[in-house]
Amino acid sequence: SYRGTYADPYYICNPYTRQYRPISCGGEHGFISLCSVNLAFDVLKSPHYKLVCVWLLKKVTETEVEFHHQIEIYSSETASWKLLENIFPAQDIFHKTGVFWNGSLHWFDPSRRGNSVYFIVDLELLMGMPKLPPSYDNDEMLLKYFGECRGHLHLIQVHASRTSFEILEMMTDYQGWNTRYVVNVSELMNAYPEITQGVSIQFQHLAFSVLLVQDEKAKPITNLKRAKEIDSLILVLQILDEAVYYDLEEMSVKKIDRLAPTIYSSRRDAFQYIETLASV
Repeated sequence: SYRGTYADPYYICNPYTRQYRPISCGGEHGFISLCSVNLAFDVLKSPHYKLVCVWLLKKVTETEVEFHHQIEIYSSETASWKLLENIFPAQDIFHKTGVFWNGSLHWFDPSRRGNSVYFIVDLELLMGMPKLPPSYDNDEMLLKYFGECRGHLHLIQVHASRTSFEILEMMTDYQGWNTRYVVNVSELMNAYPEITQGVSIQFQHLAFSVLLVQDEKAKPITNLKRAKEIDSLILVLQILDEAVYYDLEEMSVKKIDRLAPTIYSSRRDAFQYIETLASV
């Protein structure tokens, strides 16, 4: 996420080509602050990208002060900004970077209100996302992961007192969420007993973060009760100061690398890196 004002510069970078480009905001519109800057870019569809900026503005009436959001879009194809006319009520979710999937940016609301939304970039239209299943509608659910990989949008919310969780996947037509996997982290705790931190085997005490839910094609298997080749998922996790693969089909854990020493917190973010020659 990004918070700032018109005076704060920011840059679009392509690490593969080592190109970068400073982007200056549009004209002054009386905004209070810049809540987030979101990159909408699909290298498979176009070499051009858009920046979707969510601004906070204040409206003063005779009886009260109201806060709203307004969207401004930068197009690399035209090198110009466009301020959308519509405004909408302020929400905390827009202070996070949106997840780009299916041509839209998505913001997930983990509260009981569940006011999750997505913004269709080409149509410049803000829509509500489908509600979660009723079993997720309680105050004890913790947001563990919300992200995209290889054309799939995944969500993990966990119950604070349990050690199993479901990986949900959004249907491409936005008709609802499907349960993709039910994961029990007992195998993970066997490999890394230190993640319990000697306290309690409950999610609020487990020292790991989900960095990525990655779709894979599993190797052919010999079990005749299953197809010869099935879809599988791999979780990329941060466990204390290590990054690891957790193969859900094989129930195996493989170390990727050791991270720089850090004080662990329960919420980590990671961003995928895709090599492209697209110009910035």
